[in-house]
Amino acid sequence: MAPGATEKSANTQIETIARRMADAFPATNKNRRAALISDFHFRMKQGGKNGVTLLAIVLLVVMISSVNVANLLLSRAGCAERKWLCGWLWAQAAGASCNS
Repeated sequence: MAPGATEKSANTQIETIARRMADAFPATNKNRRAALISDFHFRMKQGGKNGVTLLAIVLLVVMISSVNVANLLLSRAGCAERKWLCGWLWAQAAGASCNS
């Protein structure tokens, strides 16, 4: 589709082309029609319930992996904070000041 074109205008053009082909070649194009649909809608229609189920499983796996990565990042930040705190406490116990 051209940039800025709507689905309705594209469908109108495709229907015009299909009608012209039916007039020019009636033996092979009789009782045929054409329509523009998005790739996502086509794949969901072809896949049926299996396609929807597969899409749900993929989204669930992506969500679980995202939560795991967030958990790892939070855990790593907590470990770094504990190491800093232990080093600071050790320095305080040894008598060092924060400014040195």
